[in-house]
Amino acid sequence: MLNLALYWTREEAVGFYQALGEKGWKKQFIWGNDLAWESDFEKRSVGGSDNVFADDVDFVYFAGHGNQLGFYFGTEHDGDGRYKYMVHYSGAEWGDRDLEWAAITGCMVLNKTGSVFDRWGWPVFKGLHVILGFDTVRYDMPIYTLSSWVSPGERFVEYMTDNGANKITTAWVYTTIDWQPSGVRAAYLATCKNENDHLPGYGSVLGDENPPSCLVYGFWEC
Repeated sequence: MLNLALYWTREEAVGFYQALGEKGWKKQFIWGNDLAWESDFEKRSVGGSDNVFADDVDFVYFAGHGNQLGFYFGTEHDGDGRYKYMVHYSGAEWGDRDLEWAAITGCMVLNKTGSVFDRWGWPVFKGLHVILGFDTVRYDMPIYTLSSWVSPGERFVEYMTDNGANKITTAWVYTTIDWQPSGVRAAYLATCKNENDHLPGYGSVLGDENPPSCLVYGFWEC
């Protein structure tokens, strides 16, 4: 699922979708612009339908705008009318059906100011293992190489599979360092049990916890 308001977000999210599909994963949803809806990520008690969309898959990747409170969409599909055009942290409960890992790459969604644990941690982790994102503003750009460019989503999958079959959190560290300029800080929020998860088939992955026994927050400069 992606938001195309930013120039490079399509390449970012589609690269992840295609690369993971090439590894044998079922490619379930690839929606952008007016087809990407906030309600797809929201719990049923606020009028959302995450049980048949975002929480009906193992890994979800959102690329678009964000801030400390949530991430944004270009059209209004809000169940209760409280936070139109955005998934506010209070509307998210992930993992109670299926979702294990969520990359939400909007600016500052995982900003550590205040208590990221009280925003995106305890209320949201209902079986979820890890959220990947950014502590600061991030730049809308691909990964530039000497001769061309690479989708960050594709590079992320490579680090989880081909390039050493890294832990999911470590693969995110490597991807963001390749991708973003210095001064940008990336981050993840994970259960203590699942911080060391690999993709299935590439290393160990532990089961769900609801509620998690503890949470851990990691951040680094790119």
